[in-house]
Amino acid sequence: MLKASQWFRWFAAATSRRDVLHGIAVLAPGLVGLLAEPAEAGKKRRAPQLNEFGCVDVGKGCRGKDELCCSGICQGKAPKRGKRDRSKCVAHNTGGCLPGQETVATPCGTGGFCARTTGNAGFCLMPATGICTNCRKDAECEAALGPGAACVLNPLSCLGQPALCIATAA
Repeated sequence: MLKASQWFRWFAAATSRRDVLHGIAVLAPGLVGLLAEPAEAGKKRRAPQLNEFGCVDVGKGCRGKDELCCSGICQGKAPKRGKRDRSKCVAHNTGGCLPGQETVATPCGTGGFCARTTGNAGFCLMPATGICTNCRKDAECEAALGPGAACVLNPLSCLGQPALCIATAA
């Protein structure tokens, strides 16, 4: 293989356009191969997008791992290497409450009201069943209050706590 200085001398000595074109034609495939990135090298796997509670919101990618979701429920399988992540965090016990809805004036379920979880999901809560804790994920609340409990945003009930555990009315 010729060194760079040898290629430069060869181009400098070329006397016709035909010689220059021939040199370009010879070099082009090698240069393209050197400059082109492998298909996998250009793709980077993005880390899951965590919210201020350190978990993934409902509707966002979770790589097939329940523990990444604030709700504790990741729907879909973990993606294979090089494949697109199609798994998403999903809500539970919504009782008809919409994502991001946080008004306790909206009735739901069996005597409950809508609230917003730390994962930005609508959740149908049972009034007067909360425990003032500094929760981040629903799994922490299920351990204290049983299946279906959630960690909801807390604007007033527990001063100084951003969220509290509460049982479901759905």
